[in-house]
Formats: sequence, structure tokens, C-alpha cells
Amino acid sequence: MRDEDFSYYEDKAFKRILQQYEEAKKAEEPVYLEADDLTDIAEYYMMHGQEEDADKAALLAMQLHPDSVDPQIFMARQHMFHDRMEEAHRICDNIIDQNDQEVLFLNAELMIREQRDEDAYEYLMKRYEQIEEERAYFLYDSADIFFDYALWDKAQTIAKRLQKEYPKFPKTNSLLADILVCQNKYEEAIPLLNQLIDDDPYNVTYWNMLAESQGATEQFAEAIDTAEYALTIERDNPRALLIKANCYFHLNMLQMAHDHYQQYLKAHQDDDTAMYLDAVCLSEMERYQEAHEMLLNANEVSGEMAQEQLHIYYQQAFLEGKLHLLTQALITLKKARNMDDGKKGEQDYYTLLGQIYLENGKNEEAVQAFQNAIDVSEDRFYTLMQVGIAYEEQAMYQKATQILLTVMEQCEHPESVSETIPYLAICYYQLQDTENFLSFLKAAPGANRQTTKELFGTIYPNVEPEEYYLYAYHDVYGRYPEE
Repeated sequence: MRDEDFSYYEDKAFKRILQQYEEAKKAEEPVYLEADDLTDIAEYYMMHGQEEDADKAALLAMQLHPDSVDPQIFMARQHMFHDRMEEAHRICDNIIDQNDQEVLFLNAELMIREQRDEDAYEYLMKRYEQIEEERAYFLYDSADIFFDYALWDKAQTIAKRLQKEYPKFPKTNSLLADILVCQNKYEEAIPLLNQLIDDDPYNVTYWNMLAESQGATEQFAEAIDTAEYALTIERDNPRALLIKANCYFHLNMLQMAHDHYQQYLKAHQDDDTAMYLDAVCLSEMERYQEAHEMLLNANEVSGEMAQEQLHIYYQQAFLEGKLHLLTQALITLKKARNMDDGKKGEQDYYTLLGQIYLENGKNEEAVQAFQNAIDVSEDRFYTLMQVGIAYEEQAMYQKATQILLTVMEQCEHPESVSETIPYLAICYYQLQDTENFLSFLKAAPGANRQTTKELFGTIYPNVEPEEYYLYAYHDVYGRYPEE
């Protein structure tokens, strides 16, 4: 269900009906409401994960109004979602008014659930040619069905037909924008969203979608400003706070990102993804104990098969290595390995294992782990670069330089070569090799500006990366190069 379709359940009229229903149930008094009201209540309960309460409301509607279509549709869909397709078809076939549009949509949805997407599309378009009333809404609802099942191409085809045949229909641009965002076509979505905001400037959903689209196209500063408009309309809007946090994270403004993740988590305490990202922020700020505690909280709310769980385990093991909890780090890392046993997983496992051993003074074990990572890697030089960076992070600059030079001299991938340049600059800086330091620092911003800023930002504060070389040259020779 799309965001705009939730708005009815915030309406005061619906809330009054819901309150009337719940008070009667609590008092164990008879309840009489219209079938569509009871079905709306059932849908509301389903939205909030209260399936048993939803079924009770729908069954009551069927008892009070046995010929009403809405509750039968609801119960048929309940069976469908639980893969009881035969029962779903039975209810659908027994509905008296087979020409009711909701019955047509149910038939199409049953086809989609049975992997018959093309049949569902042809069925709806054939029915569309036969109906005479509310034709625009029929196309809109048809597109919405395919949208709900992530069948973006078919949803877009119908939406464009709607746009062509009913150019003044008010919901088309919103639908098309949603589809484009779901297809990751953010640049195409942005003009539509700007138009929607011009028409409805107080719609928080549109502001948030625009901010997300700007963030996805790396317009992070613009996305932060856009999300701020959403927060002006609705203070503490969780979605806007999360967008701002993610953008600050990408801009490496870690304290700001952490502050906004904390604001967001006040309303969404069970969002393990936000907890993980907040822990990464804290880790980058070297607040390892706080980051570790955050990940332990994330473990409590995430399921073993949660999407973020693998990343949580890897980050947790990394932090436990930093905190010199070697035994616990190895246990956590083994959990991650058990979840991800592919070749890439093996490479990640051995690389992090080597980092943990190195962090805890187990140099021989680290060498063996790094060699294992290189042996199983599909990109030897990328893995070798990671190993070099691991030695740099442990202030083992001579070893790091040897490895990174090997990557630079032998690797044929320009992106890997570029990544080594800022790290070689910092290694030569620490080794007090002036000539090589200046040479690599001069090239570093063009090779990887962000990494250069991360490595040298504290050495040259309040200076743009492109100017680091000038200041370094002045520090060495007492003058700027052009002088």
C-alpha cells in the first residue's frame, strides 16, 4: 500500500468509528456497524500487525452483512496471503456480484499470486474496455495492484495510459513518482516531485520523497535542506530525521549524523539498520565502547535472519577487536561466517580476522589470515589493498607502504590504484619521507578526495583537500611552491 493510501486511517471520522467499535468490544456489548466500516477496521488492524483482531472484525461484518462484498474480499485475501488459494478462490467465486470492481481486482491479485502476471494484466485491461463508470479510478487501482507486488513495469504502463487518457486525473503524478523511486530512477522522479510539491506544498510525504531522491543521487546538502522543510511542516517526522542522518553520514559529518540517528531512534527503537549505521558513526569517531553497546542493542531487536544481521556481526567483531576482546571478537566473527559462506564472505571473514589479530598483537596469525583472504579473493589486488590499509591503521607504515606500492605498480584497475595514493601519502608522512610524501599528497585529492580528507583533515584543519599540498610544502620549505 502506498503512503497516500494510509491517510484515511488518520481521519477523525475513522478514528471515531474505531473508538466506538473498541469500546463496545471491551464492554462485551453487541456491535453494529456498516460492512465497509468494519472492513476498514479490519484493514487498520492488519496494518498494525493485529491479524487476529482483523479477522474478528471482518467475520463480524460477514455475519451482519452476508451479501456485502468488502468483508468477503478481505477474508479471501487473508486466505490468499496464507497460501490457502483454494479457499480464497472459493470465497471469490461465491460473491454474488462478480462484476463488482473489487472482485475484478481480487481475481487479478489471485492470478499474480499464482505467478500469472501477464494474465492479470490482460484480464484487467480487457475489463477496463467493458466498464463505463469511474474508468480513471479503475486504471489507477489496477496500477496500484501491480505496484503492491513490485511489478513496476506493468504499474508504469498502466499509469502512463491513465496519464494519456485522463490527463487531469489528480493522482497520476504521485503514482508515477512512486513507481520511478521504486525503480531507482531518482533523476526522473525529482521533476515530478517538485511539481507535486508546487501543487501541494504542505505534503510531508512529497518532501520526504524528494529528499530521498536527492540523497540517492548524492545531492546530500540539497537533501538535508529538503528534509528540513518536511520537519518544518511536521516536527520530529521520523522519515525526515532518518534522511538527514543518512545524508550527514555520507558527508562524513559524523556527530550530526549520530545526533539525528538518536532523534530518529526515539520513535523507532527497533530499527536495527539505523542502530547499525549509528554504531558505524560512533566507531568512525573512535567511540568504540558506545558503538559496541549500540550493536548489542541492535542484536536484541533484530532476528537471526534480518537483512542487517550479517553487517551487525562484522561491525561488532571489528569493535570487539578494537576493545581487545579477542575471544569474543572471534566468536562473533564465526557467527558472521556461518551466515555468509560464499567466496566473497570468506574473503571478508579472513580480512577482518587478520585485522583483529593485528589489533591484538597476534602478527603471525594476522599474516596467515591475510594470506587466506588473498587466496580466496576474486580480486587479489583489492584484497591486498585492504591488507595494506589494515597495516597503516596499526601504524605499521613500512609494511603498509610495501603492500600498497605492490598494488599500485602491478594492479590494472584504476580505482584500486587511486585508492592507494592517499594511504601512501599518509604512510610517507609518518615515515618522514618528505619527497614521496609531497609527491603523493599532491596527487591524493584527485585520486580520492574523501579518503584524503579523512586521513589529513586533522593535520590540516579548515583547509580544502586541494590545498593540503600547498600547506605541506610551506611546512617543509618555509614557502609556497609558486614562491
